[in-house]
Amino acid sequence: MQIRITENKQIARNPGSSSREWNKATRIHVFHEGETLIQNLIERARRPVSMYRSKVLEAHPDLEGHIRWSQTAGCSCGCSPGFIADRTVRQDGLPVDIYITLSADEPEEEVDMSYVLMALGEAA
Repeated sequence: MQIRITENKQIARNPGSSSREWNKATRIHVFHEGETLIQNLIERARRPVSMYRSKVLEAHPDLEGHIRWSQTAGCSCGCSPGFIADRTVRQDGLPVDIYITLSADEPEEEVDMSYVLMALGEAA
């Protein structure tokens, strides 16, 4: 199964937010395409952090060595795990948080053609 990035958004923070919120280090949240809210709640403490890290760095190689996993990246209760960068990432001068969506490509099934060859009288 191959995991690929289907969406990579950098969303600017609200300029009207508090200075504490405005100046905090960038948060990077990773989501699974098609995952339901219930699935997310069940799995949020058992995320494949090393795979997530490789996908984040694939999309943002400049963050190599500058991110760490935190179960409380988005909220102190642990409902929003993600990575915290050791700096604030900016886009057009505005601080941003990063949201990455992943999807899994199903492996192609290998079709057994031996029965077709037998029906045609050919050796398998």
